[in-house]
Amino acid sequence: MIEVLYCEWRKLRKSAAFIATVGLALLCPVLFFIIKMSDNNFEAIVTQDWDWAYYLDNEKSLSVLMAGLVLIAVISSYSWVREHGDNTLNVLFTYPVHRLTIFASKLIIIALFLLGYNLVDTLISHMLIMLAKGELIPGHIIVDNMINLSLSYLFQVALIPLFFLLSMISKNIILPVVTSIIFTFVIFAWGESSYLNNLPFGGPFFPYLWYDDSVKGLSLTQVLWENGAIMVVCLGVIVHQTLRRDVR
Repeated sequence: MIEVLYCEWRKLRKSAAFIATVGLALLCPVLFFIIKMSDNNFEAIVTQDWDWAYYLDNEKSLSVLMAGLVLIAVISSYSWVREHGDNTLNVLFTYPVHRLTIFASKLIIIALFLLGYNLVDTLISHMLIMLAKGELIPGHIIVDNMINLSLSYLFQVALIPLFFLLSMISKNIILPVVTSIIFTFVIFAWGESSYLNNLPFGGPFFPYLWYDDSVKGLSLTQVLWENGAIMVVCLGVIVHQTLRRDVR
């Protein structure tokens, strides 16, 4: 399994998907910081302690809306589509490794890529706001932010099988990416309403709203159940396709 994971890591490390991941992880927090620097309300952010959470959570919300879902779609679909484009899938499945091991290694590497993206994005965001305010982030704010980040990341991982399955069906990267863009526009339109409960793909955005008293009717339990159901169903279909279908 370790050898298979290493091979998948080398494939993605040398790909455009890796460059996109690093670029977006650097771009999102810097862009949000620049926006706030040009905002007339930035003085309030750097002078009032209660605005720590506002800044950090809104930066992550922007990160999810601007790049999060699209990035998941790109990395997930690329991992499978490149095997078809390079005509390596037939060779890959002749190796003395179970097909499910190959499939699992791809999902693990994708999840690790997303983890790296979230950690780099969060680290830069924290550093920029600390530099602006000239003080350290309070401990309880860091804890809350890490809890929200962890929940958002779990929801992101839950969406990997969905985009992976779309790439298996379409054998191209277009359908997953277009789907992620549509999801992003829907979240943007309905994100701050109770409709978010009925948008399972809105899970990565959800943790930054559910604690807000101004947003009524949001249920963490419902979103967890919906995202879990989608992940299980998509994983089941992927496993069936991987084991039963002939490679062409």
